[in-house]
Amino acid sequence: MKNPIKVLFFLLSVFIILLIISFFMPEQGLKINNEIVIRFPSINKLLEPKKVEYADISHIIKQNKIIEDTIVVKQEIAVDTFRVEADSLKQITHKIEFPNYDKSVLYSFFKSINNIKNKNDLIRVLHYGDSQIEGDRITSFLRNKFQKRFGGSGPGLLPLVITNTQSRSIFQFSSSNWETHSLMLKKDSVYNNNRFGILGSFYRFKNIADADNGAWIEFNKSNISYRSVRKFKQCRVFYGNNSSSLNAFAYTNNKMFWFGTMEPTNSIKCFKIDFATTPNNFKIKFNSQKSPDFYAVALDDVKGIAVDNIPLRGSKGDLFTRADREQLKQMLSMLNVKLIILQFGVNVVPNIVRSYKYYERILYNQLIEIKKLQPGLPIIVISVSDMSIKKGDYFVSYPNIKKIRNAQRKAALKADCCFWDMYEAMGGENSMPSWVFANPALAKKDFTHFTYKGSEIIAQMFYNSLLYEYNVYNNRK
Repeated sequence: MKNPIKVLFFLLSVFIILLIISFFMPEQGLKINNEIVIRFPSINKLLEPKKVEYADISHIIKQNKIIEDTIVVKQEIAVDTFRVEADSLKQITHKIEFPNYDKSVLYSFFKSINNIKNKNDLIRVLHYGDSQIEGDRITSFLRNKFQKRFGGSGPGLLPLVITNTQSRSIFQFSSSNWETHSLMLKKDSVYNNNRFGILGSFYRFKNIADADNGAWIEFNKSNISYRSVRKFKQCRVFYGNNSSSLNAFAYTNNKMFWFGTMEPTNSIKCFKIDFATTPNNFKIKFNSQKSPDFYAVALDDVKGIAVDNIPLRGSKGDLFTRADREQLKQMLSMLNVKLIILQFGVNVVPNIVRSYKYYERILYNQLIEIKKLQPGLPIIVISVSDMSIKKGDYFVSYPNIKKIRNAQRKAALKADCCFWDMYEAMGGENSMPSWVFANPALAKKDFTHFTYKGSEIIAQMFYNSLLYEYNVYNNRK
């Protein structure tokens, strides 16, 4: 039988050795090679495990429900109503930040939406972003709120071919003989210029023999969309680099109701199909000896406001300095764009470095490039959201989130653009787990992307901030 004193001494010795190891072991572990890392809990974790507290977002959800129920959405609004709305939003809105506190940078946009009724004008808001806005998340809510208040309908600009996530606002289908050329893909050795259009991509068909077997695109009404997008009065197809005549045929319920021939052109053109009533589905077929470059389809009303969802999966938001300046300038003018929203950052987060000055320079250069395309065009930069990484038994914010957010703020304000801090608006540090674990879930289990329900709350908060400034503008005299 073993001596109990020796056993006790052995156990104490092992415990002391483990304590010594835990004291000297780096928190990130000891790296043996690229695949093996030895980790050991620190002495603090052994003796007193740290409990991570997630942000309380209950007030965020509650406040946005209150605003949703009390906002007036009539088209004709008296000045007193503007004052009441501004006062009610003032205390509970995470406000937009302005360069040098100069709110006039948004006045041209506010003036444009006030003139919609008098001018019977169709104006546009372009919402660029990364995968955080895929599937029309965030944008669809903003579009619905804008169109209910200021008029307009339809889902806006759409790609000819869906390459990632299908939109909830309208369902799209296409023939298999389309090629996608994108700024997000590797440089094309055949197509060797940078005229990618307003969406950052263009599309070409191949192997066309006749109209019956040619390339086609199809649009079907979505029953899970907001009602405003289910109606549109016109379809415009934007194309260019057309070296031969292009025939287009439009069908609904397998019956052709429109036909057009587009002559060769090097510049950007569009052909338009008008609708007396919005079809539940329609298809456009194309026939040509050689495909032109197709840039976008726009399904809109003839007046009001259009809000376009332009997701660029994997992007840091650096497409503008890589695209053809004259082409973008022409399309911004053709589309009557009055506001651009940029929402990027989730693809910068995994690259943890000491300083994000490099990203600040990249974003600043993009903003300056847009301003050169259309001087005076307002731009709002929406910051990166909170994102979580697992640390032990808990999920915590990436250590570089605030640095990236700060770089975005500095770039925006330095370029005379507006800035909205989504990170702080959603609760700040360690807030993403609260969105993931909410019931119903407001963010996905990747601890990066919002669910549709969560995206509506984010969009509501941003819309409230913009609406507050709009009311202040109308009430300033």
